[in-house]
Amino acid sequence: MKKKNLEIQSMMRKTLKEEKTERLKFFNSVKNQIEKVDERVSQFMNTTDASLNEQIRKSESGLKEIRNEVSDIRESIDKEVSAVDKGIVDDVIAMVKKSTTDLTKFQGQLKEHLKTSDSRFGTVAQIIGACPGGKWQRYGEKCFQFYTDSRITWFEARDTCRSIGGELARIGNKRENNFIKNTIKRSYPVSYWFGLHDTQSENFWQWSSSNGTYSLGKFSNWAPDEPNNAFGNEDCSVIWGNGEWNDIDCSLKMTFICETFLF
Repeated sequence: MKKKNLEIQSMMRKTLKEEKTERLKFFNSVKNQIEKVDERVSQFMNTTDASLNEQIRKSESGLKEIRNEVSDIRESIDKEVSAVDKGIVDDVIAMVKKSTTDLTKFQGQLKEHLKTSDSRFGTVAQIIGACPGGKWQRYGEKCFQFYTDSRITWFEARDTCRSIGGELARIGNKRENNFIKNTIKRSYPVSYWFGLHDTQSENFWQWSSSNGTYSLGKFSNWAPDEPNNAFGNEDCSVIWGNGEWNDIDCSLKMTFICETFLF
């Protein structure tokens, strides 16, 4: 009888040892997956692409894949929790939480980078977003709508843009200027209102905004000898099909361009 008990105890120890080995294999596998996730997060966080827009586009799909991997790991852990030592489970869950925290931190850094590069506009675009419905066209972190069939004053154009949740277009760099130029060049020499004006103080050019004052900034693309306030009342700006800017009377009736940010 004693010998029989010893045999049973030996079998139980062997079984427990085998179960522990299998569990450790499982969690080593989970650990390897998490380490790969951490490595990919670090790669994203250390990216120094010269173009922020390109970095964001590349990161969109990567962030989605990493989130899916973390979710799959959590699901696997949930299925095995009842059969595994609690201490090991706590360690793995802590690693998963760290990976998730790193993802959130990385996304916040991208947003801050974008906010710094375009802070004068006062609004930060979502990294993963879309334009509203209708005739909006996406470029970078903005959406533009070109009103080619409506001719109204600058102030009427401003109010129209605000009524659809936007503003008259604010052209912040050469890339945006080229995008607009290439979109409207077929209608040249038709002029399009955009958001630049000096209605409050002569030669103090600022962007149309309902959220404060945003000055012109470093980029401009005035035509030669412009702005010149030729008739003493040229306080609003148009962009021509060749991409150059001109100041004209705000009461003239022109086509116009609205913008909004991704949501």
